[in-house]
Amino acid sequence: MSEDCDICFNHSQNSFSIGPHSASVVVVTNRKSSGRFQDALELQLKELGLDLSNVYYTPVIKCSDFNVSLSNRQLKEHAAEHLIPELNRLKNVTHILCLGNEALLSITGKSGITKYRGKEFEFNGAVVMSTISPSAVNRNPGQKPGYLADLRLFVNNVNGVDQGLADPKPSQIIYGVDKESLQKICRVLDMTEEISIDVETKKGEYYQKDTMGSALVSIAATCVIRTPEGKRGLVVWAVPLSHRGSVWRNAWEKVMRILGKHISGIKEIDAHNGSYDCKWMFQYDMPLMVTFDTMLAIALLNENVQKGLKPQAMARLAVPAWGIDTGDLDSYDIMDVLWYNILDTWYTYHIKLQLVKELKAQPRLDKIFRTLTMPAQADLI
Repeated sequence: MSEDCDICFNHSQNSFSIGPHSASVVVVTNRKSSGRFQDALELQLKELGLDLSNVYYTPVIKCSDFNVSLSNRQLKEHAAEHLIPELNRLKNVTHILCLGNEALLSITGKSGITKYRGKEFEFNGAVVMSTISPSAVNRNPGQKPGYLADLRLFVNNVNGVDQGLADPKPSQIIYGVDKESLQKICRVLDMTEEISIDVETKKGEYYQKDTMGSALVSIAATCVIRTPEGKRGLVVWAVPLSHRGSVWRNAWEKVMRILGKHISGIKEIDAHNGSYDCKWMFQYDMPLMVTFDTMLAIALLNENVQKGLKPQAMARLAVPAWGIDTGDLDSYDIMDVLWYNILDTWYTYHIKLQLVKELKAQPRLDKIFRTLTMPAQADLI
């Protein structure tokens, strides 16, 4: 390192790093954390089960002047000169946690912390995961549940602990990719008492089929069924529709009509931001009205938290980040799209179970939700 700081030139160069060089876990921040932020971070990691004696903390920007800002290009150049060689000297690193977009960009070359948080990358053989910075949480406390969920995910990865809610078992899943499986889904729907449903779409809004070529890409659901023998269970299904890899791509509207005939009798309909899904389904002969919208329930219980399905699932169910670029679904393999669609419904259903209990614990809010919020949503649809 040079004798003087090569950013502000007002102090001697320093790595501002804390921790043993033998550490297997590295936490990378944008700048050196103040004592208060550092103490809070260490307490959070310790409570989640991380061995702090095995953690090395280091900032991307090796400068004590907090008024200095760097462009992405300057940041990457600065990291290449200081941070990356520093990490290369640490020989036992197995896991790296990036706090904030600057750290993510410097280590992985990717920018967009909300897009990549919770996902795994690799650096010199180490697992790299990221989340928002503690300062971002301090500015917006509503992000704290998602932030803590990301930290829990990272610590569990370090400790080799299984994540929270398990994915649906293969034996529970039906992919409607031929006539036989589609008929099986219809039989499941005839036994369904409650359904958590989600659609994936492309090219504009539900009313823009003729002008923009908008269409349904796929539909999926998690169903609570009761068999003729009285047994209850969960069945998950997904059907490809207009996707380029779908067997139904030239007949997907007919498939929607077939499914609609079997879905129409189900009384309990769950969805996350169900207004969106309902408008699409109404357009294609599946007139469903959501009876429990998890996004609206979350907003009623706490308007200050992030209400998206992903941050809620990660915080509530301790599941890893999942997702694909929904703006270009045709570029993905159809099975990847269907799995993404399935997880949306699976997590929505299990979040709904939690929300039902939380609403019952607050009878007045529960009454507002049932008698005002959900009927109002139906009127707007």
